[in-house]
Amino acid sequence: MQRLATAIWVIAIGAAVGGIVLPARAQERMTRQMWEQREALREVFHVQRVAIESELRALDREALPQDHWAREWAGEYYTSHRGVRFVIAPESGVASQEASCLIGSGDFNYGEIVEVLEDGLRVRLAIDPATERRQIMGERLYFVRWGDWRLLVAERGMMRLVNDINEGGTAREYLFSTLKRYVGEGRADSKPASAPELPERWAKLLLTRPVRLTVASVRKPELATFRGYQWDVEFTGGSADGAYVGLTVTSLHGWGYGEVTLTEVGEHECRGWLVSDTVDRAPLGLDVGKQFVAPIGR
Repeated sequence: MQRLATAIWVIAIGAAVGGIVLPARAQERMTRQMWEQREALREVFHVQRVAIESELRALDREALPQDHWAREWAGEYYTSHRGVRFVIAPESGVASQEASCLIGSGDFNYGEIVEVLEDGLRVRLAIDPATERRQIMGERLYFVRWGDWRLLVAERGMMRLVNDINEGGTAREYLFSTLKRYVGEGRADSKPASAPELPERWAKLLLTRPVRLTVASVRKPELATFRGYQWDVEFTGGSADGAYVGLTVTSLHGWGYGEVTLTEVGEHECRGWLVSDTVDRAPLGLDVGKQFVAPIGR
């Protein structure tokens, strides 16, 4: 039933975005069924969330085995500004909810813990996390220590975490899209100057020096995405210079159309895409010979 509700939701969005025309009665029936099933899932979510909160209040961490993951990682997590709240307990599972000013409009999800791993957990969620607006949840969760902070990061969020740390400034300080919990004494302090404890796969992507790339070619977009026109950009510079797939680089020449996200990286060359609202001419700064950089943030 849970996955069916997700499928109906995706079909409805496809009909709206893709221009699929359904008979009015069929649209009405689909909308009603989608709403009813989503509300049924919401009721189950509320029951599970209450069970998790009750378990956490009664949890005696000191009584757990020394190597039990819940001694350190069970609890309540938030994104910055409490946009998403997430609770996790060893027996009752997980539940997440997006804050919203409109009752019933925020994303929610819940599930059970199915596997304990050395560096995190696997969970089985009731709703496909790919449908979530904030793209924070996932079924593979990593434990990340960072001083007195504990981060719980879905696999698809690890690259975003790396980029936020590399960018520095408010992105590093607030980690807007990462679930976190402060375990120190007193008020939550700033993030440590040291790097977080990341799995090697991502730790090696933390920058120790700026990445500088030079535009080698620019190709006009063929199709528009829902966010704008996607320009393909090739650069001189690659992994030998610290670049990696998923890195975002910005122009040194001052323009306001966004960043280039790298999608392919060789040793001495790489390519990526930039989304712009222009199609007839390249965005300002996106010219052959211009430099883009990923600074080391602090």
